[in-house]
Amino acid sequence: MAKYKMTEQELGIALGQQLLGLQDLHYGLWDEELELNLANLSIAQRRFASLIASELPDPAVNETHVLDVGCGTGYILALLTQKGYQVDAASPSQFLIERVKQRLAELPDSTSKVFVTRFEDFPEPLYQQYYDVILFNESFHQTPMPRAFSKVQKLLKPGGLIIICDMFLTDDAANNASLDTRHKLTDFYRYIEQSPFSLLRDDDLTQYVAPNVALMDDFLKNKLKPASEMLGTYLQSNNPVLSKIGSFLLKKRLTQFNEKTLYHRGSQRLVDGSGSYRFIVLQLVKPV
Repeated sequence: MAKYKMTEQELGIALGQQLLGLQDLHYGLWDEELELNLANLSIAQRRFASLIASELPDPAVNETHVLDVGCGTGYILALLTQKGYQVDAASPSQFLIERVKQRLAELPDSTSKVFVTRFEDFPEPLYQQYYDVILFNESFHQTPMPRAFSKVQKLLKPGGLIIICDMFLTDDAANNASLDTRHKLTDFYRYIEQSPFSLLRDDDLTQYVAPNVALMDDFLKNKLKPASEMLGTYLQSNNPVLSKIGSFLLKKRLTQFNEKTLYHRGSQRLVDGSGSYRFIVLQLVKPV
């Protein structure tokens, strides 16, 4: 059996839970009224979850089936399930799906199904026009747009909704933007104009999610780094050999946590203007 290799995202979630006590690694919504500190990060994340829920149909009126694509650890799934929605989860990560299952075990009335799969491989013949809402919470950029929309059209009911919370590349993105898997915003608009989807909402939330980047930079530079240096000093004075090994491993893990995992490598685009974080709601007006 091949040895399992943890991905960067999985490492980020594991470290985020262990070091910060985070339930998930999605962005939160900040404003001047909410002080920017780690203690308030969970509040900012709940604000974002409430924004998503505000666009969903009322489950008290009709049973509402939601597919959470790239579901992370199931944080949003659990919140929506508690509100009465029937939420299924899809992720290619067995590591994350296991954490989703742990959450579902705490919700005895849940009927959620979990799929270990990429979205483009989701079994649409079994779920043709089944879902009322398909949610891409920072996962839309992981699938090429033509494949994503082709799959969505088959899975959504007529009049169903797509909710996209994700960063798009702006026209100010550097020439090497092709190395980034995120979609260009202009390409997205061009595609929508030719698609069977109607654009119901398109909010630029960049200024409300960008503070996450500053928060994590502060945590890593002013808290984790000094703590790791103090640990290195202690090890050096007690066991020089162990100190060299531990310092190398710790530095490697912190670098991965900082640059690759917590809010993905492109998070600085929210600061330099080459990325625009959007909250988008689309409706399928002409089903397949």
